[in-house]
Formats: sequence, C-alpha cells, structure tokens
Amino acid sequence: AQIIKSLSEISLSNSNLLKRYFYEDILNDLKENVINKLFDEKYFRGSTGENMRIVVCIFLRKIIESNFHIHFSNLFEQKFLDDCDKFITNTIEHNKEEVQLGAVNALYFYSNLRYASYREDFTQKVNQIIKNIKQTSKEYIRSGYVLSLGNFPKYLFDKTNIDSNLIQIIQTLVYASQLDYTNLNNEMILNNSKNTNKLV
Repeated sequence: AQIIKSLSEISLSNSNLLKRYFYEDILNDLKENVINKLFDEKYFRGSTGENMRIVVCIFLRKIIESNFHIHFSNLFEQKFLDDCDKFITNTIEHNKEEVQLGAVNALYFYSNLRYASYREDFTQKVNQIIKNIKQTSKEYIRSGYVLSLGNFPKYLFDKTNIDSNLIQIIQTLVYASQLDYTNLNNEMILNNSKNTNKLV
C-alpha cells in the first residue's frame, strides 16, 4: 500500500505514468491476491490476528489516500466496500484499544471513499453506531464506537444533516458517559460490599 501511495504521488500530474506502473497483469494480480483476500477471517485469529487487523487498517488508509480508487475503480467494487465496512465494524468491537484505534483511523479514510457523495448512507451509518452504543452491555465495544463517532471527516456534517447527525452524536456521547459513570459506581459499590463481607 505504501508503494502504491508513493507511486500515485509521483504520478499525480500524469495518469499515463501511473498506468505504466500498474499495467493490466499487475492490477489483476493485486485484485486476485490482495484485494479479494484482504478480509479472509483466517488471518484474524489468535494473537497474530490482532496485528493483522492493524496492518489491514493501515493498508486501507494508504490505498485510499493514494486515490488509487479514482484511477482504477474496477478494483473497488461494491463487495469490497461492503467487506470494508464489515471489517472496520468488527475491528471497532475488538477488546483491545490499540486494535480499535487502527479501525477508527481507517474509518476516517473509508468515510471519504464511501460517504462523500452519499450523505444518506452516512446518516444511516451514524444511526447504526448510535444504536450499537445503546444496545451493547460491553464497555469496550461502547468505547470503540464512541471513538469512531469522534473521527468522521468534519465536512460530512454539512448544513443539511447537522441537526440530525451532530446533535444525535452529542446526545449519545452524554448518554454513554453517564452510563459508564453509573457502571463504575455500581462496580465500586459491589467491590466495597465484597470487602465488607470478607471483613465480617
């Protein structure tokens, strides 16, 4: 992905130059052996799977930053976008913050690719994240989604949707902070109760 990004930067002023680097055989190989296999579940098992999730997030960020999808749109079909969305969502729900932060970073760039021209899809995504925050009982999942709400590109909150999206997000963040405070309080009460019982 870094090589692709660097070559794309070199070729910014000349798309023919980019096509010289990425001729048909190279593109087919990239699609078959990288793009189509990027989200295979077998890569994400165990402790090495955590590192792979972070690496795939970096790959997504770099390849989107390169604007490769503009020059070679046939590489990024709807299935790739859907798989991307599913992967980022699953990684946001991971129980390690380092992995979650990788996904949140990738979400920023993915949002530029997916929602720039489709604001209704963006509103649906925001609503889904808010729903997930309110439905989950796991604090680390809620934390991952809260991080993601704060990492969307700001231009997506334009005058047409600022009321429906931004205000909802603020209300949800307040809700999540109160919920976590209540859970912390209850945990402290429970721990104090256990300590009291031990003393008795």
